[in-house]
Amino acid sequence: MRFLPSRREVPRLDMTPLIDVIFQLLLFFMLSTTFRNTPSFEVQLPEVSSDQMMQEDHSWTVMVSKEGRLSAENMEFSKEQLADKLKEQLRQHSQLALVIEADEGLSHGVVVELMDIAQEVGISSVQIGATQK
Repeated sequence: MRFLPSRREVPRLDMTPLIDVIFQLLLFFMLSTTFRNTPSFEVQLPEVSSDQMMQEDHSWTVMVSKEGRLSAENMEFSKEQLADKLKEQLRQHSQLALVIEADEGLSHGVVVELMDIAQEVGISSVQIGATQK
């Protein structure tokens, strides 16, 4: 009796479960990651001893370096561009509060200028950022 030669299948690796696991890991890391806004320059805030800190629901923070450079949301801009940026933020949130985080070595006049620009745009709540002792 003569048998037909049997054909052997070439062993292969099924990639489907591996791809499923990779997508699950990718989804897990995407959902569990927290993003942090890091400023483009370092600002040394003045210290206060008061434990009463105000926090607004819709606030926009502008950081001012010792040299007078302005930064918000990881973008640097000039004083002239501040009014446009504030108007844009004010369109999104009508009750916007401006938080100015100015370096402790900065001239007081620069902070007053920023507060004046905010008032001209229509922002009624301006706060000064500080760190607690």
